[in-house]
Amino acid sequence: MDPRDCLRFGDNLCQSQSTKGEQQEEVSIFILHASKLFIQHFHSSYREGVVKANEVFHQPHSKGVGSRILVEGHAGSGKSTICRKLALDWAQEESHGQNCPSTCVHCFELLILLHASNFMGKESIEAVIEEHLLPKDNQITTEDLSNLLRTKRTLILVDAYDEACSKNTLLDQLIAKDFLRGSTVMVSSRFGHTQALLSHFNTVYSVEGFDYDQKLQHVTKFAANENKDVEDFDPLIEQLRRNLEDISSNPLHLTLLLLLYSEEGEVLLNTRTELYAAIHHFILTKASVRMGIEEAQLERTHMQPLYKVAFETFKENKSVFELKEAAGMVKAEDIVQLGYVTQEFNISRFKKEQRFAYPHRSIQEFLSAKHLLMSSTDRHTWLPGLKQNYGHWRSVGLFLLALMGREPAERQEGDIVELCEAIMQATRFNMMHRHQHHAFLR
Repeated sequence: MDPRDCLRFGDNLCQSQSTKGEQQEEVSIFILHASKLFIQHFHSSYREGVVKANEVFHQPHSKGVGSRILVEGHAGSGKSTICRKLALDWAQEESHGQNCPSTCVHCFELLILLHASNFMGKESIEAVIEEHLLPKDNQITTEDLSNLLRTKRTLILVDAYDEACSKNTLLDQLIAKDFLRGSTVMVSSRFGHTQALLSHFNTVYSVEGFDYDQKLQHVTKFAANENKDVEDFDPLIEQLRRNLEDISSNPLHLTLLLLLYSEEGEVLLNTRTELYAAIHHFILTKASVRMGIEEAQLERTHMQPLYKVAFETFKENKSVFELKEAAGMVKAEDIVQLGYVTQEFNISRFKKEQRFAYPHRSIQEFLSAKHLLMSSTDRHTWLPGLKQNYGHWRSVGLFLLALMGREPAERQEGDIVELCEAIMQATRFNMMHRHQHHAFLR
């Protein structure tokens, strides 16, 4: 049985974290990718030159002992892109010929791509794979799967550890090499969620933002993908030099800026929240035309219920929700038409419900903040949770704070002060968080 034929499909992607103190290295990664195109370069801070995507697994390790690799970065920096690109290269068996090192992704006989949340509540890696990756009509027994994992050189990619880092016992054990010690595990995560596991990682990568030349390359690729002349984007490129320098360093945000500019011909914004608000207005306008409903009515009857779904699912730490979870809030036939979520292709033999996914975690966070902006009842109930679990709610809280400043009519007197006090109590307002909050709100 060829393991490549066993686990080709998956209905979830993943990110995760962990480090082992055998040979720790600090590496920063520059990711170059455009819409529908992925080109990645890894810049190494511990030696001169460039570490390419196919050299991520250069780390030598003892015979029979796999390595643990952590990839950290901010939201939208390209962590999931790395996981998907590696999985795509492996599945397509596209080697780089003589330039392909012996430690590239093709050296693995078996590659498994999972989301960190897939591990929650499970007692074995076999159970995770059977539920989330194997098709309904597969002929692989649990014993066959166990044998493959033990005998094949395996790479396990785990995406979004930050989205499922609490009480995720099985995943933490995998990172700590309590089982599958000979397999290589690469985990992606936002910063600040992996401190307790750092000693288990052999190599730590951090995903850095674009420099100016990389921004230009991204614009060029986007223009080619949209069949437009790159000169059409010259006014936006000039803005990237000035007021959009920081925000455009993020690959996701730069792509959103390009989409807005491509459709509307100008971009009048300066902060992250203004960018997401502009994208929201763009989506609302398109959905209004597509569905034949006035924007004000669409916002009230369709968008506001979707905000609540986003908030309730985020509260449960879910990035994917089933149709039954939206029952009574938004109709099934309207969910995809709104343009904010996509229906997932489901191959699992255990999951038969229609499932919907947000395009990115930060989109779900923004929609959750929109709900809290409009629901004073949920906002006051939520504030204690912000203080107790600030790592989970940080982006939602900062989006909400910025939205309150943009839309004062949507708040009652004192709400901004109350939210600021909650954030200060949660962070003790130390200098590290002060810097992070300033960067977020710029």
